[in-house]
Amino acid sequence: MSDETTLVGVDGCPGGWLCVVQRGTVLSAMVVDSIADALLRFEPTLLMVDIPIGLMDSGSRECDLLARQMLKPKRHASVFNTPVRAVLVAETYAAANALHREVDNGRGMSAQSFAIMPKINEVDQLLRDLPVVTTKQLQLWEQFRTSAPVTLRAASR
Repeated sequence: MSDETTLVGVDGCPGGWLCVVQRGTVLSAMVVDSIADALLRFEPTLLMVDIPIGLMDSGSRECDLLARQMLKPKRHASVFNTPVRAVLVAETYAAANALHREVDNGRGMSAQSFAIMPKINEVDQLLRDLPVVTTKQLQLWEQFRTSAPVTLRAASR
């Protein structure tokens, strides 16, 4: 890794987004208010986001299905279903689950997905506002609770 390379891993937390930054061999960590703040503050070469990216209008994301296959037989249940985009407007779990069932052929929404929905919505909105981010800086980091992270490039719109 060159000295100019800046890697930033982010994960949602109650205060915003926890960022772990690596510049060369120096590691630092801090919390920022928004995912956009992480892009602006650190200008990363690579931003790795531990949140579902690329929402579907209905059905499951292929990467979720592949991750479950890869993690069988012991850890496949740790990959929960990503909500469909239509439920991002719901204010309660009951409303989100009902809307998900309506839009997605009877398939409900997990409580885990609802709990991180504000963070999913924030990333989704950033990609809608700044679509150039998808091809230049933003990549998805799915760790799958293993010792080696798997990095996938986010789909361009």
